[in-house]
Amino acid sequence: MTVTTKDGGKTAKCTVTVTKNTVKVTGVKLNKTTVSKKEGQTEQLKATVLPSNATNKAVTWKSSNTTIATVSSTGLVTAKKAGTATITVTTKDGGKTAKCTVTVTKKAVKVTGVKLNKTTVTKKVGQTEQLTATVLPTNATNKAVTWKSNNTTIATVSSTGLVTANKAGTATITVTTKDGGKTAKCTVTVTPKTVITKERMTLTTTKNKIKLAVVAKPEDQANVWIDLNGNGKTESNEKVSIGSMVTYTKTQNTITIYGKVTELVCQDNQLTKLDISKNTKLKMLFCLTNQLTSLNVSKNTQLVFLDCSNNKLTKLDVSKNTVLQSLYCQTNQLTSLDVSKNTNLVELWCFDNQLTNLDVSKNTQLEDLDCFNTQLTSLDVSKNTKLKKLYCQTNQLTSLDVSKNTKLTTLNCEYNPLTCIKVNATQLASIPSDWSKPATADYSTDCSNGGGVEDLPGEDL
Repeated sequence: MTVTTKDGGKTAKCTVTVTKNTVKVTGVKLNKTTVSKKEGQTEQLKATVLPSNATNKAVTWKSSNTTIATVSSTGLVTAKKAGTATITVTTKDGGKTAKCTVTVTKKAVKVTGVKLNKTTVTKKVGQTEQLTATVLPTNATNKAVTWKSNNTTIATVSSTGLVTANKAGTATITVTTKDGGKTAKCTVTVTPKTVITKERMTLTTTKNKIKLAVVAKPEDQANVWIDLNGNGKTESNEKVSIGSMVTYTKTQNTITIYGKVTELVCQDNQLTKLDISKNTKLKMLFCLTNQLTSLNVSKNTQLVFLDCSNNKLTKLDVSKNTVLQSLYCQTNQLTSLDVSKNTNLVELWCFDNQLTNLDVSKNTQLEDLDCFNTQLTSLDVSKNTKLKKLYCQTNQLTSLDVSKNTKLTTLNCEYNPLTCIKVNATQLASIPSDWSKPATADYSTDCSNGGGVEDLPGEDL
């Protein structure tokens, strides 16, 4: 502004500054009230001062915990460490505020691998095993895993790694990380559950090792095992290899074979005791060449084959074994042998004993009789019409009639005080080449006169 005098034109000036009306701040707001960030990440917050035409829109920024998150003068938030911090913006005009909660999480650490506490597991049917997975590195962000079995009929696995053995066999358990798909495996071997069956046999020997072969029906094989240490539990070395001759190492003198065994081979083990009375399914027994002084087979009524030769038996009761077809009891100390109930007997070897009498009249199916080197004074084979082989040498026989044994191809009756061996006319006409007799004896169709003269065809005696 200028003022001027009319007289003399003198002036004076004044500068006038005109400003707008001041608009006060009424508030402030942020574009976000909550923010989640991982360590190292940033977030740009934007503050809006109200009203929009406020004269002074200047603001300041502040973090409640700068170790968790910091904020620049322009509102740029930087996540520092896992935790929670509050970012506050304040207007310089009026001190109005707005807040944003910042949640900082740890920086994602990728999974590099996974391992299991066990890579192999052996369990019996019904047992469980807790597997533990360790995700690597130990500070990995996502440690979630899934579990899977490649054969659920053998073994299943829960979502927490609990393995359940279901059936004998082998399965593979795989754990997989959700981050990266890293895997680890565990082989699970399931063995049959220990079954203490009523069917059992005990064998006693002082030998540290015992050689055995065991046979059972397919449906019974899973429950057949050998208790080598007497603890009543199936160990890894006590599983039976069905049908194979196997040498087992034992830790006590008496062992027990459990299960429905149909065939047992236990020869040449220096056995002093053998109890098979609780295994009624036994059909074949090979217990030769041991040191047995007794053998009870009265409960084994299904027995069709028995070889107990070369032991120290003084008696043998086979009266209950009515289906027995083959009996080998030679080289023992038997003084008597009753086979009258064994009407199915096809083979009988009883040589090298102390028998003074042997009745085979009921054994009409007999084809092979070996009774040499005993103490027999008589032998009647007239009922044994199927007989093919007869070895009765080295006895005290004074008479022998084989005239009814039309199928006889082998005969040895040497070393007996025989003078006449009765044969039929057909036999006499063609004495088999495999027949042998004492030099003092002749073949004849009639030994009533004591023999002594060979009755040849066409001769008039």
